[in-house]
Amino acid sequence: MIKRIISINLKANNESLRILILIFVGILITHLHYGLMEMDNNTLLMGDIIIETYGGLVTEYSIYNIFYFILWITPYIIVLNLINLSTIDRFRESTTLVLPRIKKKTKWFIAFNLTIIIRISIYFLVLFLSSLIVIWIKSGYRAFQNLPLYINSVTNINQYGISLYIILLNILTLVAIQFFLNNLYSIFSKSNEASAIGIIFYIAPIFYPKNTEFCKIFLINNGMIKRYEMFENGFKGLNFVSSLAFIIAFIIINFLIGLFIIKKQDIVDI
Repeated sequence: MIKRIISINLKANNESLRILILIFVGILITHLHYGLMEMDNNTLLMGDIIIETYGGLVTEYSIYNIFYFILWITPYIIVLNLINLSTIDRFRESTTLVLPRIKKKTKWFIAFNLTIIIRISIYFLVLFLSSLIVIWIKSGYRAFQNLPLYINSVTNINQYGISLYIILLNILTLVAIQFFLNNLYSIFSKSNEASAIGIIFYIAPIFYPKNTEFCKIFLINNGMIKRYEMFENGFKGLNFVSSLAFIIAFIIINFLIGLFIIKKQDIVDI
């Protein structure tokens, strides 16, 4: 039954248009990041561009560099909005029809969240593949050779390995944010303002650059690879393993909270 619900809800209307929007956004932000790096395109590798485009903001980031902020947050806001249009609204509209048939809220909720995970994965992969097209056009074959990365030359790291990690990191971070926003929406009586407050709560810590243990408890810092200790001025103790554990724990906790909320709600209130 769960598989059937997921299959039905993945068949959203206007999905081709959403994919085209993501392709456009992926190409645009990658092209703009090339310009910001101010380097010869032929010297940059795929990993350099992927880190620059999807690696987040550095710890020294200042709000005065508003263009960097807009460039960073744009793809994530667009993905979350597309998820809302293609998945969340569709599920909520069909609740009164589907839930009485499957009878168990738990199955419905699992299907709902798995659909979100699948859709976010697809959307981010579209962004990533769009970036690869730009990289191929601007930097050519050399960009895909496994050479030392320019952007973090101190660390000898495989550019394919770090690119795969960035994909996983971004997908999990987006899932964590969406689960958190869904809970806020349910707790505060279907208030869109609550979701906006959740976004502000999420991004606020980027303006707290002090390197303390306190920094490691924020989701946003764990979701930005440029803030890891492997990078210059990165937060001490922030690394691949600890961040993955933190984000996965955040997802599980929010899933359980959401499940508890759904079990207590009437169908008409979901």
